[in-house]
Amino acid sequence: MALTDNLIAFYGLSDLTDSSGNNRHLTPNGDVSFVTGKTGNCFQAAGPGGYLTAEFDGSSWNEFSLSFWAKVTAEMYPNIIYQMDIFGPNNMPIGYVEGLDLRPFGFSHQTNAVVNEWNHFVISASNSNATIYKNGAIFPCPDLNFNDFTLVINGIKIGTSGEMQPSNMQIDSFGIWNRALSGTEAIELNNNGYGGEIVNGAWVPTPPPPTLVKLQAPVKFFGNVKFGV
Repeated sequence: MALTDNLIAFYGLSDLTDSSGNNRHLTPNGDVSFVTGKTGNCFQAAGPGGYLTAEFDGSSWNEFSLSFWAKVTAEMYPNIIYQMDIFGPNNMPIGYVEGLDLRPFGFSHQTNAVVNEWNHFVISASNSNATIYKNGAIFPCPDLNFNDFTLVINGIKIGTSGEMQPSNMQIDSFGIWNRALSGTEAIELNNNGYGGEIVNGAWVPTPPPPTLVKLQAPVKFFGNVKFGV
């Protein structure tokens, strides 16, 4: 299965564009900005209550996955990274999925984030369970599950929690699938810590930076030395 199979939207978050080819572009709400991020630019709420939204029909889904890079920039009140509505039997609303809490301390979805450190997360969920991958490895979070409920997802919110709280979070390379991603795919999206983007509907991993070779001792050349052609 290709990584882009069942891809609903992908946001490089250098702007509001959906690069999956599905044209589910984001709408800004409040004061938002784009700053230097993990891969190119990233989203940052420029003030209290700044967030991005997109709407789509997830009424037929029984699985979904999210992938994104996140960085907290201060130890403050937690921020919402993603928010999805969840409905129970007969489509009665029961609340929403909210998290992850990326503070170095916090609530049930604590992920032990370090201030000013980028981390990659994949949330892979079905009607019966959900798995979090952090930097390509399973991250235990036993209370994140959807037992006995039908998922009805009608949109996405990326941004801050609490209109009175300033931003302390940056988000990059946010993808949404209507299937459960595997552990192997979580590793592929992490790409050894370098990440990647969806470009024209195709996954393009970010190459590692070039290796610099440092000479350990002075090098002397004798005779005629010619470089190049």
